Amino acid sequence: MVNQNLELGCGAGKRIAIKTAALGMLAALIWAAPALAQEINWDGGQDLARQFNAQKKARGDAGISNLQPVPVAPQTAPGSAGLMINATEIGVGKFHRYDNKVHHYPAHSAWVGHITPDGDLPNFPIVFDDPDGYVTIQFSNLEELLQALVALCQRRGAQVAVLNIHGHGMPGGMWYPKDKAQKKSAECRDWNRTSAAPDQVNYDQYYSPVTKEEIDSFAAISQSGGHDHYSCITGAPEWREVAGRIPNIKSYFADDAQIHFESCLVGLGPVGEEFTKTVGELLLSGSKANVQTSLNFGLGDWSMPEGMGFWGYLNDAQLEHDNQIYPVDRQDREIRQKGTIRLASHVNGAWETTLVGNQDFMLAGREPLQPEPSGAMTVAALSAPGAGLARNRNSMLANVAWNHGSFFNNSRSSLTTAVATNIPDAVRIPGTNVYAARFK
Repeated sequence: MVNQNLELGCGAGKRIAIKTAALGMLAALIWAAPALAQEINWDGGQDLARQFNAQKKARGDAGISNLQPVPVAPQTAPGSAGLMINATEIGVGKFHRYDNKVHHYPAHSAWVGHITPDGDLPNFPIVFDDPDGYVTIQFSNLEELLQALVALCQRRGAQVAVLNIHGHGMPGGMWYPKDKAQKKSAECRDWNRTSAAPDQVNYDQYYSPVTKEEIDSFAAISQSGGHDHYSCITGAPEWREVAGRIPNIKSYFADDAQIHFESCLVGLGPVGEEFTKTVGELLLSGSKANVQTSLNFGLGDWSMPEGMGFWGYLNDAQLEHDNQIYPVDRQDREIRQKGTIRLASHVNGAWETTLVGNQDFMLAGREPLQPEPSGAMTVAALSAPGAGLARNRNSMLANVAWNHGSFFNNSRSSLTTAVATNIPDAVRIPGTNVYAARFK
């Protein structure tokens, strides 16, 4: 067998020899899922660690000295630590790959683990360790993701502590196929075209401005009762179907596991509430476990290393200003606002949700959400899509009763809903130039 030397660019100049035969055996040794996976070691073609070290050296910091190749043999992680997983839809992963070349991501950025590795990647899922201790699963459909997660837990003898799911979203779902069969269908034709497009296509469309009409449309969808399916959107019904195919899936999540949907609008309105609770019911069993979704548009480019930020409609002047500078400057941080996170948890035998406002970021680790200060209405409430729409004579009713008493003072929120009208027949997926069609 031929040895390939892997230079990790560590401060000590270590080299690690990896036998090519071992690489060829990875799929057979580790994957219980039907899909063939690529497990990426930090080799010459995929070496983000070299980039991290170059940046750290330029700042006078020490290089990353503890990187190791992904082991082939099973290992047991400490139960108290658990697996920290970044799950990335492939199109968004390609956005980060290009964004990282335009503006190199700093070491320990929340988005480093979401960068699609370079090279020829014909098979999914792609699984690799990043330098910050996370495992990345880049996927092309929900079933593929969950199968890879289960196989990873089995292989490493550990449960999931944190699962960050990153992709394009809308109220009550995310834009990717539910399984391999749907991926091949005409319904997901545009998703396939976008995910296969050059990186710059995914990068350019991310910075598309959002119109007021589109914001109104998302507010309407959030009130639709979940009965309307949009093309290639994986929502609560699809999660129930796919998770139901995987035996004992709850056993792979720690009692205090956290699931973060790093995506636009997923938690907005009654539709978002139902989705957030459904994921908790399907995957989690511990009393300390929770699911987090955003009521706002999400921000996650090079300028937001801390985690996902938030944006939404405040008034016409603000919307016009943001839409003018955003496609030009391409810097999420310029337009970020406080945001609201929907937190689903298991309380007295049932899944309930709380709205936690005044948040700067949705973080990618195990940090607890900090409750907003009690008192007056915050910018977070007003910045949620749909908020303030009732104040505009041409807008539909907002998705909740936007007043101090009924909104933030309910620790376990029971949202006051409005009758949704003008449910759109098609809507542009945030962060893309693709329209999803409504299936009635």
